[in-house]
Amino acid sequence: MSLPASLQYWVTGAACLAMLGVSTYTDLRSREIPNPVVLAGLIAGCAIWTLFYGLAGLGWALLGGFTGLGVFLLMALLGAMEMGDVKLMGALGTLLGWPWVLAGLIHVVMAGFFFAIFWVIVHGHARRTLSNLWTALVTWLRPGARRVPLAELPTTPLPYGVAIALGGVWTLLAIRIPEINLLSSMF
Repeated sequence: MSLPASLQYWVTGAACLAMLGVSTYTDLRSREIPNPVVLAGLIAGCAIWTLFYGLAGLGWALLGGFTGLGVFLLMALLGAMEMGDVKLMGALGTLLGWPWVLAGLIHVVMAGFFFAIFWVIVHGHARRTLSNLWTALVTWLRPGARRVPLAELPTTPLPYGVAIALGGVWTLLAIRIPEINLLSSMF
């Protein structure tokens, strides 16, 4: 008996929304993304893909999870985000599976860009942020100047779990509305 792909979409969507909703709430409240929530998303992704597509589905889920985790781990190693965000993207990748995780990564990055702009404006730090970017740019481009790492500049912490949630929802919508899928519009 084969289960309909549309059922998989709705089950996956519900699991994503539950995981991303709780993660957004906790990230905004305490700047933490609970491990049990991420683990539940990871298990749900593996279970859903296996239920609908057997061992091949489990492979797609794991490939999606490793892709999301790997890309965000590189960004964390560069100091761009925290490990909770890395684990959340890995779980989202598992739920989205391969190849939708690729669109998910692009949507998350774009959502993060717009969310960051919104965040600094709402918190009144737009001028400081622009000043930091200018300082970093000038010190990196001027020959012989001491390069000022962004980590040394005063910043406004960004709860990136919110951006992951926004990008995840964007990806879920893009599955049903291909015109909003940024990955397909790039090729």
